[in-house]
Amino acid sequence: MALTVYAWGAYATYNHRQIAYRDEDSQVYVMVQVAKGELTSRQFSYVTALDGTRLRVSKDNPAAVHEIFGQYGACTLRLCRNSLIVPVPSSSHTVLGTPFTGSKLVDAIVKKLSPMANMQASPILAFDQVMPRASKGEANGRDKTFIQSHLITKANSLQGINVILVDDVCTSGAHLLACADYLRAKGATVANAVCIGKTSPTQHPTPLAVKPEDIENPFSMFFQQ
Repeated sequence: MALTVYAWGAYATYNHRQIAYRDEDSQVYVMVQVAKGELTSRQFSYVTALDGTRLRVSKDNPAAVHEIFGQYGACTLRLCRNSLIVPVPSSSHTVLGTPFTGSKLVDAIVKKLSPMANMQASPILAFDQVMPRASKGEANGRDKTFIQSHLITKANSLQGINVILVDDVCTSGAHLLACADYLRAKGATVANAVCIGKTSPTQHPTPLAVKPEDIENPFSMFFQQ
């Protein structure tokens, strides 16, 4: 099995007060935090979309995140066909059919894709309880088995269906891997995921040009180079 993650950007998880972010780091961080709705009104960043448009990303302008990520996601998935694009549920998403961070990101991608590709936004996952938040260091927040055990869906069978996962950020990859295995158990093929950001313990050398990474087999990409 492989789960290859395509990330629009990367940023380090170090303390901001100890090491200052570069402009590229700040762009990715702000994109993720605005998508989550967790940025203060004073924080913002100017980010250039793939079409060359420079947009102000801020708490007051979340549409900029959707435009930038929508373009990136559509470009990344431009060769894909006949797939469901499934958002990873937020920790508080417990009601199927209601919007959340990931579903808005998926909608932004599908909006940019050709209708001929037959790529459908499919927010079919939720949790059966409010989950611990990994970003806050809460217990089991990055426990793949625990996360998977609390996923729910109304889809009884996904036999033969190709699924692409979408999330705001990939840190340990536990949420992506849990969703992938949960959907595979229902018959789906899940080999790819698209995220706004990927975190790293140190500064990424090229934060706006991140190579795809197989998080299920983390050394495979290294040996293919």
